[in-house]
Amino acid sequence: ESPLQFINKINTPILFIVCNIQKGGADKYNSLLKYHNVLKKKNILTRYIYLEDEGHVIKKKNNIIMVLSEINEWINLVLYKNST
Repeated sequence: ESPLQFINKINTPILFIVCNIQKGGADKYNSLLKYHNVLKKKNILTRYIYLEDEGHVIKKKNNIIMVLSEINEWINLVLYKNST
């Protein structure tokens, strides 16, 4: 079963952080990008971050800092949006 079968039940904001499949990333069929695009069309708050130079584990210092910053911004956005 594909997670896309259940997309109509989703109304929770989702942040996707995806790395390069050639370097060990886990989204072989770009399912998360498809999921992200469907959520956008449904006006569900979503963000997709692709790290081309990383694999299964984010190792580069600049990418770690960027991802932590994005997560922090995402949490603030979601908490602020849901509190008004």
